[in-house]
Amino acid sequence: MISTINPATGEQLQSFDAHSNRQVDSILTTAVEAQKAWRLVPVEDRVQILRNTAKVLRENLADYAQLITVEMGKPITEARAEIEKCALTADYYAENAPRFLSFESIETGAHDSGVVFEPLGVVLAIMPWNYPFWQFFRFVLPALAAGNGAILKHANNVPRSALAVQDVLDKAGLAPGLCATILVEPERVSAIIADDRIAAVTLTGSTQVGSTVAARAGAALKKQVLELGGSDPFIVLADANIKEAARVAVKARFTNAGQACVNAKRFIVDEEIADEFVAEFVIRARELVLGDPSNPATDIGPIARENLRATLHDQVQRTLEAGGRLLLGGEVVDGPGFYYPRPSSTASNQVRRLLTRRPSTLSQRLPASRPPRKQSPWPTKRNSAWQPRCGLRTLPRHVSCCPELTLALYSSTAWLPPIPVCPSEASRSRATVANWVLKASASSRTLKRSGLAPVWRRGKGMEVPLKRSKRHFPGTSSLQAPMLPRQTKCRTGTI
Repeated sequence: MISTINPATGEQLQSFDAHSNRQVDSILTTAVEAQKAWRLVPVEDRVQILRNTAKVLRENLADYAQLITVEMGKPITEARAEIEKCALTADYYAENAPRFLSFESIETGAHDSGVVFEPLGVVLAIMPWNYPFWQFFRFVLPALAAGNGAILKHANNVPRSALAVQDVLDKAGLAPGLCATILVEPERVSAIIADDRIAAVTLTGSTQVGSTVAARAGAALKKQVLELGGSDPFIVLADANIKEAARVAVKARFTNAGQACVNAKRFIVDEEIADEFVAEFVIRARELVLGDPSNPATDIGPIARENLRATLHDQVQRTLEAGGRLLLGGEVVDGPGFYYPRPSSTASNQVRRLLTRRPSTLSQRLPASRPPRKQSPWPTKRNSAWQPRCGLRTLPRHVSCCPELTLALYSSTAWLPPIPVCPSEASRSRATVANWVLKASASSRTLKRSGLAPVWRRGKGMEVPLKRSKRHFPGTSSLQAPMLPRQTKCRTGTI
């Protein structure tokens, strides 16, 4: 039995019988047959379904947003934004998919050669509860445009959302059965991955589940795309605008009640400004409204499940036992629902290992550490297996060092303040911060050049390729500024 529970009240809303093996078999067979026909449809005709999908989402935005709020507790304003984001994504792929999938001619010694994009088949999508519409649509929209079919295995606490996203595509005019939802328990997913009718698998979820899915898909020699948990550091340097850094930090930590893979999970603050930053953070966090997620005035709703709240509270208690100091919240709320007051804590250096080696937990906890002045504030060693991104707050002029920072911080993505307007100031600061990074990095590893031409994303629609030539910076001694791998991109802007 698969049930949906309103996390704001603890009330069970509806229950569903899990699909039997015979029902799953029928769903897979129907999807495969539908995909055989769909793959032959010209991409220009396929994208019409995407346009229809955007229209359906916008016409029913209020209903779908309310469903998300009731089923997993997301504040209604954020739920509405999630639906609009899905519609915008549908518009984007409807506009650009024909160009993305067009034939690319390549000159070779052969008579005729080029790159052709062919559909894989039916893809199994294992999706999480924290963005029940967005996580599915960001996958299925380009997959459909490319000629694939999809089977959705959603998180079991959002079955109504799982059925609703299938209904959206049905209303958009998609061929019956091409995309379908299956309601099954987690232990039955391995057999579905191994089924010959599934061509590939994608997962957004925890590292532990990702390891299991990767093993099953690998054993069956199937392609896979995994987006797993993170423990993103939010770094605040001494020259940052403290009030602005705290404002962004609160939003980065508490969006979706802290239940997003890209939330700032750890805060590393320069000792010189640590007290001021933490005090400002607590002031702003205290202003957040905790309450009924259906109320537009609410900033933070309940935690999505009772067991997730228990895990969060356990983390807070262990942090305190390890020497942390509680500054705000941190107690389980009496009464209905799975509410948890926004907890904020500071951590001593002794607690730092606990904070950096814990796997990702979607929560509201704020672990803030302050490295001593003699110790590098940069996380220049990958001492955590969950460190895919990094948020950095410093003076805007230091954005000019974005490529060096990203590599030295062992981060695939860096979120920084806006681009400076003074090129000469940016040039001077580039050398200064590059020197800091190189000094911090040299003690922990040897910097190696990749030899690939990287891309630094600078603002909307503008990419600046970095030259392969050697670059020297004042004060860096014999060390050179490191180069980024070609696939690594830096993003600028505020959260």
